[in-house]
Amino acid sequence: IIGETLSMQRYQKVSIIIVTYNSQKFIARCLDHIQKQRYKFYEVIVVDNASHDRTTQILKKYLWVKPIYNLQNLGFSKANNQGIQQSSGDFIFLLNPDVFLSPSTLSTLLHCIQSDPSLGFVSPKLLKPSRQKILDSTGIQATPERRFFDRGRGEIDHNQYDRVTDIFAVCGAALLLIKKALDDITLDKEYLDDHFFAYFEDVDLCWRMRLRGWQGGYCPNATAYHQRGHDLSRPDHFSLFSFLRRRFQERKKDSVYRLIRRLSLRNSVWLLIKNDSLSELLRQLFPFLFHWCRKFAYILIVEPFVLREVPALIHGIPSMLKKRHIIQQRRTIHPASLRGFFR
Repeated sequence: IIGETLSMQRYQKVSIIIVTYNSQKFIARCLDHIQKQRYKFYEVIVVDNASHDRTTQILKKYLWVKPIYNLQNLGFSKANNQGIQQSSGDFIFLLNPDVFLSPSTLSTLLHCIQSDPSLGFVSPKLLKPSRQKILDSTGIQATPERRFFDRGRGEIDHNQYDRVTDIFAVCGAALLLIKKALDDITLDKEYLDDHFFAYFEDVDLCWRMRLRGWQGGYCPNATAYHQRGHDLSRPDHFSLFSFLRRRFQERKKDSVYRLIRRLSLRNSVWLLIKNDSLSELLRQLFPFLFHWCRKFAYILIVEPFVLREVPALIHGIPSMLKKRHIIQQRRTIHPASLRGFFR
């Protein structure tokens, strides 16, 4: 009896937060995989951003799910914040509706994050759901140019990323966090930044946590499969003329792609305003300026529609500066200690 009691004390509740928006293709499969988890001490909160397909009808069939129905699309960040605020778990697991967990994913991630008291966030190995073992993300890599991209994405999995890694940030599609770490970085009741709507909110969250002294990890023994409803590479990945020409031809009429590109530009600038160190940026000024000059040249030539986001970007700078003031005042580490990630 004593042994069983001590064992139960190690079981801590996980709040799984899922944000849906026209997710009828994926949500049932996502929830079915959650039910197959070996770790059973969890709650599931689904925040629906005013879907106009069959998503809400499907959700009603899962009586064990706690739904929140929004009257309009509030964005990925704000909807996740709604779910976190209604949660009661010791851990928060942010999960996209197009991610399908392996039966041991949750238990393995929990073991990983509890193995080191400095860890505030961890993520699994994300694979594409195909016959080939194609990687989707093994964490988010940072570069001196302040580019952030999913490490290993599109590569065939030959176990080349099968080592537990202290990586700068992790993909928000499947992100396990300690609730007290989230509470530690909250800004005016915001966990994820509401201004970001979508894209780069995961990097922003992890960066803020690191500035408060929390570490992050990639746990390759935990696996999940990421379908990606709109499968695009991270916007900073471009170099070859053939790639540019193909992108221009295939995406110029794609409204979803245009929205992604606009939000990515805006949020990538806000991300740096909030979190980056001027002294560290000056150390890597040449590659940084070269990258951003190349980026804006690409936008002017191939994707001028992205420039429509510039007024919103400028309008949000005062809010970002206010948040920066709080973040930098509260940081517990020197920015130079993160220098090793920007390689």
